Amino acid sequence: MVPSPITEDYYRVLEVDQGATVKVIKKSYRRLALKLHPDRNASKLASSEAFQLLGNAYETLADESRRRAYDVRYASIKRDDAASQGTQRPAAASGGQSESLSDIAQIAQLQKGKTERAARWRALNVVLESSLFELRRGIRVSEEDIENLSSIAAAEAAEELQKNSWLTWVLFPLYKRVGETVEERDRKSIARQERRVEKDMKERRLSSQQKNLRDKEQQMLQAKKEYDASDRYDSMRIAAIEQTVRERESQARLERERLAKVAAMLRAQEVRQQREAEEFERSRRAAEDAAAAEILRQYVRKQQKSNSSGWPDHSSSSAQTNRTSTSRHSTCDHRDWWDKMQGRAPCPRCGDVWLYMLQCPRCATRACPKCQSELRPRGGAKAWQADRQVPPRVRVPSPEPYDGDWY
Repeated sequence: MVPSPITEDYYRVLEVDQGATVKVIKKSYRRLALKLHPDRNASKLASSEAFQLLGNAYETLADESRRRAYDVRYASIKRDDAASQGTQRPAAASGGQSESLSDIAQIAQLQKGKTERAARWRALNVVLESSLFELRRGIRVSEEDIENLSSIAAAEAAEELQKNSWLTWVLFPLYKRVGETVEERDRKSIARQERRVEKDMKERRLSSQQKNLRDKEQQMLQAKKEYDASDRYDSMRIAAIEQTVRERESQARLERERLAKVAAMLRAQEVRQQREAEEFERSRRAAEDAAAAEILRQYVRKQQKSNSSGWPDHSSSSAQTNRTSTSRHSTCDHRDWWDKMQGRAPCPRCGDVWLYMLQCPRCATRACPKCQSELRPRGGAKAWQADRQVPPRVRVPSPEPYDGDWY
């Protein structure tokens, strides 16, 4: 009868990962067996089926050869199970254990399993080699015993043949040898029979030892094949996991490079936008300054037209005032206190735009505070009063007293 194919996910039944060791599987089986035992559940039928499935899973995964055969089909079982459920199988945890081991942990676990398997194989190999050595030594001893018995039988046969030869019958009267008695013949016959029986027993023992030797050699060869297959399978799994890790690292590196390029592009775009904003702000300020200067020029031209009568106007432009009062500029020393003229306007001397201008009350010269400090002497009005030359006072004689003769 052909056994039904396995379609259950035994790793999910035992709530362990695919790389779990036998110790972890046994611990999870004991915990779940106490939980799913039919005597501890009200639903006997459902618990019995679950308990039976748990036992089948444990028997399959606890045995190394059966687990290896199951792992070959596990990928298709897992894929069919995911397709039937419509969702991917979640990785279950056991007693606080993480739901899925990382790739590095799986590699370390597989390496540990290979090391433990190698240790078990070395111990088994020592035992099998010792058994084979003992069997070979017993076979050599049995062969030597059989060979000795065969040589004794051959010597006796040769001696008997020599006694019954025609030469011995011809030379018997000369030598006059004493013949064997009946007892000696019986004793020799019994000894021959005993040696024959002993030889038969040793031959049977030798054949049994040779059969045991062949069985042991076959067992050792089978164990060696299983060890090599398991080691090769674990090596393939480790290589596959390492390839997955390398691919993941390569994808992560490419993603980091892509993000770095995007960040560099964003930084360059931000710098470009900031530069454009600065250029725009600079051009806007230049436009505002040009507009303010144009408004000021229009205002100055308007004031010049309104002041064409020649009356001094403190609010007129300094250029027109300078043209109409050049003679006064040459004689004005700008020592008086200058008036403050509010309004944004450029300085006639240096061209800088100020929020206000200073105007000399004598000559109506306008200048910014910086240029005014250069035009006006140090000390201001007080210094001018101190440096001014005052004419000397002259005594004037008093008039003569009135004596009444003026009429």
